[in-house]
Amino acid sequence: MEEEFYATLKLVSGEEIMAKVCPCDEHDRIVLLIESPVLVKEINLTRMNISGLQFEPWIKMSDESMFFLDMEKVLTMSEILNDDILKMYKKFVSKNKRYNKNTSCKSQITKEMGYISTLDEFKSKLERLYKGS
Repeated sequence: MEEEFYATLKLVSGEEIMAKVCPCDEHDRIVLLIESPVLVKEINLTRMNISGLQFEPWIKMSDESMFFLDMEKVLTMSEILNDDILKMYKKFVSKNKRYNKNTSCKSQITKEMGYISTLDEFKSKLERLYKGS
């Protein structure tokens, strides 16, 4: 595996995506491991004379944040060095629950679900039982 970098990729489908990219040699071909890919769209508000970029998740029906992409599907790729674009991308990824595993919707385990105690509490109960016999 080579070193990872942030890049924008133009795919043969016409999509333009941005992601953290790590090229991998896979037997006789190169495969890209892309992390937190976002679809990049240009927006134009002609009445206000404003244009900009809009990010949205590339794969909308997956909770995964890493994907493999065959280089045959890539028309061109360019490393992103612009700090403003990198900040926008990182802010979008950090606020999007799909990419940020720390903000998952997992509920707390209750006694009704089978929670008994923490591991430390369980160990001390077992030690007391063992010492008491």
